[in-house]
Amino acid sequence: MVVLKAMMVVFLMALMVVVLMALMVVLMALMVVLMALMVVLKALMVVVLKALMVVVLKALMVVVLMALMVVLKALMVVVLMPLMVVLKALMVVLMALMVVVLMALMVVVLMALMVVVLKALMVVLKALMVVVLQAVVSHLHCQRFL
Repeated sequence: MVVLKAMMVVFLMALMVVVLMALMVVLMALMVVLMALMVVLKALMVVVLKALMVVVLKALMVVVLMALMVVLKALMVVVLMPLMVVLKALMVVLMALMVVVLMALMVVVLMALMVVVLKALMVVLKALMVVVLQAVVSHLHCQRFL
């Protein structure tokens, strides 16, 4: 009976060891599953954080670009508009100057043309006068001999 009890105690202890070993194997498998789940969660967290960072960076880039556009428009209004007004005024002054210069040039050309025409007319009149005077002298000379 004592042997039977001792065998039963040994059997129960062996059974407990087997059950504990099986439980330990199950716990190890559960730990492996939890580790795999942790790796998946870490990868998912990295993907989500990168996507979130991309979205945040894109939004930040849009905000920066909008602010830059507003600054450039303001700069254009502040710098280019007065510059355009100055250039238009300069263009008006240049046009007026061009009109004055063209008028003066036209007056000079007309005066020179008038001088040339008057000199040519004087030459023609002198030649005509010489011809007429020669004719008169010739006529008077002929009259004297008659």
